[in-house]
Formats: sequence, structure tokens, C-alpha cells
Amino acid sequence: MKEGCGGNVINDVFAEVNKEGFNYNNSASASIYIQPPSVTSWQSPSWQWHRPSDNNGLSSLTITIKVQGKLRNVTFIDTLPDGSRLLNISLTPTYEISGNTTRLLWNLGDMENEIKTINLTMDFPNISNVWLNNYVYVKGQYLNGIAEHSGYARIRIGDYIDPVWVFVEPVNDTRLPNDTVKFKITTILEANTTTRNVVTFFTMPAEFKLITATGNFTIIKTDKTTLKWHVDGPFESGVNTTFTYEVIGKILGNTSPGILTANVEAYSDVVDKIEEDHTNSTIIIPFCNGNCSNNEFCNKTMNQCVSKKNNNSTCNTNEECMSNNCFNGICRHGLPDLVAEIDYYPKNASVGDTITVITTIKNVGEVNVTNLFIRDIKPTVMNPPYPPTNISANSEKNWTFNWTLRYGKDKIRLIVDEYSQINETNETNNEATLIFDFPIFIKTDKKTYKTGETINISIIGNYGWGSINVYYNTYPFKIFKFENNTWKEIIYDHMYFYGAGFPPSCENGTIKILPCCVEPVWPRCESVSINYSSIWDQGNWIYANLTCGNTFYNKWIYVPVSSGIYKIEVYYSSYNNFGCSDEYVESDNFTILQNCSSDSDCKYGEKCINEICRHSLPDIVAEIDYYPKNASIGDNVTVVQTIKNLGN
Repeated sequence: MKEGCGGNVINDVFAEVNKEGFNYNNSASASIYIQPPSVTSWQSPSWQWHRPSDNNGLSSLTITIKVQGKLRNVTFIDTLPDGSRLLNISLTPTYEISGNTTRLLWNLGDMENEIKTINLTMDFPNISNVWLNNYVYVKGQYLNGIAEHSGYARIRIGDYIDPVWVFVEPVNDTRLPNDTVKFKITTILEANTTTRNVVTFFTMPAEFKLITATGNFTIIKTDKTTLKWHVDGPFESGVNTTFTYEVIGKILGNTSPGILTANVEAYSDVVDKIEEDHTNSTIIIPFCNGNCSNNEFCNKTMNQCVSKKNNNSTCNTNEECMSNNCFNGICRHGLPDLVAEIDYYPKNASVGDTITVITTIKNVGEVNVTNLFIRDIKPTVMNPPYPPTNISANSEKNWTFNWTLRYGKDKIRLIVDEYSQINETNETNNEATLIFDFPIFIKTDKKTYKTGETINISIIGNYGWGSINVYYNTYPFKIFKFENNTWKEIIYDHMYFYGAGFPPSCENGTIKILPCCVEPVWPRCESVSINYSSIWDQGNWIYANLTCGNTFYNKWIYVPVSSGIYKIEVYYSSYNNFGCSDEYVESDNFTILQNCSSDSDCKYGEKCINEICRHSLPDIVAEIDYYPKNASIGDNVTVVQTIKNLGN
């Protein structure tokens, strides 16, 4: 073992309790359970900042530090039954010793973006031979679920002159779906008459979104970003311990005032409850954007103004320098971001009311847009695009039109940059939609009918007077019968069209065709009022093969339907959009029963009951009785059990 003092680094690390050593490799691994995406609805905040004036430089805010990026070099272990994923991430700890401070660094895999750091500082008084047991709990969110990182710190303050020894091992590493893998960090350090500090650095993957602490903080304009707060103990009986958390990372924003949020959670295995006390904490926030001089650029990674190395070239207007040497061409054009929005008023409008529709196109990007094409699509027709327009960065334009609501489903769409001709930062927000749905219902006056009985059919709406559009040749219904396990349409109305004349007829054994024409009834949309009523006499048209003398001919004839199960359908549109059938509604099933005068008029298995053929059904009745009725306790009685069939 090499001993380290001062700024030296321990190469072989041991834990010293009773002078017994623990061998430890220079890397470790851990399983981190990431829950499925459905477990959280956490959204990234809208970043709003207040720029302090040069006079006082102070303002009060609450803040959430967001740490995000992309994690690489992660080993996939398994997919759990609930869809969760179990991942393995390589941890490579390193150590720093500086004076009385020991630092442990965990690097969770490689990160494409900058490394975000969470510092945990544990301050404790000068108490000899006392073990402090504390959990370090960090909770955050990846793009695909919640992740938790927990560390267990066991610190002994004793009368040792030896340097610090550290080892790390997993605790409760069962790797079950609902378990959190914890890591135990045991640090033994020298103690004399001064207070010792142990600082543990958790370097999270850049994809990790940190959920930190809650409290009121003071903004101070400086070149660093630091968030500090305290959670006070006691965590063990008779020992007062203060935890100081420090979050260092990149914060970007604009100059608008707003509110930010931060949260903290801390746990201990010594007591059930941790008393939290957020005391005079301070956020120190840089203001990189807008504060850089002409010979500087805003380094978004560092969130600092950095001098440009080139002396004779800068980025053009609407370009951003992505490097400290824009002379080499690392200037990125700013982009627009077009957002379509649609709204209406009054909100309580119903069928027959005329609303005002407001369409809005916003440019929330960095660059002006010219010759922009915008289109709204209504149920009746796809309108031509609006006249080409220009929208400056961080501005918007509005258009309005009136629209009358009708029964059915009305859909109004607003589309900007329909053919994606403009390069934007976000291409997914170029369309907005309004949908109004006022359904209709098809009702029959009964559920069961005798053969030949008139069936009353109604189109009903619950939003007052209105109308729909249907095809004329199915005016306004389609009727279906359930046969052979499928629904078959029957024709209760049809187009009389025989080309040269009226339908043929048979007179004295001779086929007669009258010499006049019947114009065809072409399908077209017709308006039908809501609460419209119609009747069906249970007839349907069939194209029959008939005999006239010794000759056969075909003719449409109207005949009664047979008994069975039926339903009615209506295909319609809210507006006459030439399709006239983009919506659909059907009635409940109803039954037509066969009339009869005797059982011989009915099908096999049916009986004529009240002049209607009905399926023969049993009606089993169980009865129990006894005698004599005057029996007393101890007497013998006879029990009679009877089963009767009262059915047909």
C-alpha cells in the first residue's frame, strides 16, 4: 500500500477499522434501474431569467437546475416484464486528497456533452471515535424514465494519524425491478483538534435531469453558477451534522423575469425523519447572452464570455459562433421556429352558432421569415394558401374568420410551411387543429315488430335544430339484415333506370315496354333535418326473374322482408363536401317477428304464441312441500319435491 499525504493520491485503497485491509480495484460497476416512460409526466421548465441591474445586482428567485445531454457506453442487461429496462453503467472512481479534504469522483460513462457535477459536502464537528452513517440520495429523470442514485457514506472521526482510506461497494444490489442499487462510500480520516471535511463529487451523465432543492435564493451576477443549501440533522443520536449541497452546471436563459423551482431529498438510515432547514442559500448565476463584447462570443458550454481568437472576422447577423475561432467557419446560422395555433370564441358555442376562429402563426426562432405560405383547411374545402407573408423573429401574425357550427364532427386545420421548405429548429409544431363534435343518433320506436308492422325511424340530435347531408339514393337510411353471421344490406329504395323506357310489364302473356323515358336519379347530397322522422313498411326491392307467357324477363319488384334481426345505418357529412359520407352512425338492433295463426306457420323449434312465432323455451319451476302441516318437534313428516316445466 502506498500512503498518501497532502496532495498525493492513494493508488491502492483500503478500509481501516481494526487494521484489516480490503482490496479494491480502480473501477466499479453498478446497475441503475430506469423505470418505463409512463411513470412520469415531468416536463422541462420554461427557462425565464431576470437580469439584475448594475446598481444592486440582486433579485429573489426559486430555481430548478436542469442537467441533460446524452449518455453513451451503457450496457443493456434485460427488459423486465413491465417494460422497464435494466442497464449497467461503468463507474470509474478517482480520488483527490488536499489537506484535510478528501474527494471521490464517480464518472458514469462517457458523455458527449459537458460533464455536470453535483458536489456533496459533509461538515461535522471534532468528535473522536464516532461513526456517522448517512445516505446520499440523488433523484433525477432521464428522457425515458426516472433514475435514482443513492450513496451510503460511513465516516469515522477518530484519533488516527494515518491518511484517508476509501473503498466503494454496492449495497442491496438485488437488481429486482423495484429496487434501487445503492453504493457504500466508506471514508476513514484523520482527526485532531480541527473539523474535517469530506467532499464527494457525483459526476452524472449529461442526459440526467437533476431534481434538486426548494427554497428562496438570491441572484448575484458573477461568472460562476453555484447553488448551495443546507439540510440540518441530527442524523444520529447526540450528533449534529450539516450537509451542504452544491450544484455546478450550465444555465442558459433570456432576460425575461420568471419563476424557477428546485427540490432536495435526503435520507438517513439512523433516524426516520430528516429536519430540513434551508438557510440563506445563494444562487450565483452567469448572464452570458447579451453581456459579451464585440470581440467575445458566448461559450454555451461554459456559459461565459470568451475572447474571439480571430481579429478580422466575426459571425454575420443571425449567426452564432460555435467556437472560439469563428475565422475557421464555425458560424451557425440562426433558425426560425414557426408555431401554428388556432382558437375560437365564444367557448360555449353550440350547433347553429357562428364562432370567430383565430389563427395565429408565431416565429419563436432567431431569424426572420419571408414569403411564408399558410393554409387553413375547413370541412367544406381545402382553401388556397393565404397571401405570402413575412414574420419577424419573436413575433406573430393573426387571421380571423367566422364559422357556423353544425351537427357531426367539424375539423378545422391550420398549416404553416406545408411542404417543409423552411429549415426550422422544430418541424413538429407547424399544424394546429380544432375539432367540434356534435353527434346524432338513429332511433326506432320499438325493439320488436310484427311482420308488416310500420317501423318509425328518427334522426335525433341533442343540441337543438340542425341538419346533416346524406346521399339521395339512400335517402336517408341504409337497412341491413343479419344473415349467415354477417350483415347484408337490403334495398328499400333504388334508382328506376331502364335506359329507353319504363319498367317492362306483362299483358296477356306478352312483355310490354312503354315508349317513354325515366331519367336516372343520380347520387347527390341532400340536406336532412335533425329530428327528421321516416317510416319503413318492411318492404324491399329485389331484381326478380319473372315469366310472361313462355318468356322470362327481369324486373325490380317490391316485396315484404322476412323475419330476422335488422339495423339502420346513416352515412352523412356535416357540410356538403361532395363526399357526403365521411361520418357514420347506426341504430340499435331490432327484431321483426313472423306472424302466425298456428304452429304450422312457424319454423322448426318455434310455436305460435299470441299470433307471433316465438322460439320454444322451457320454464323450469322447483317446488317443495311437506305434510302433515300440524307436525310438531319430534314428529315424522313427508317431504314432497316437485319439478315443473311451464314453458312451451
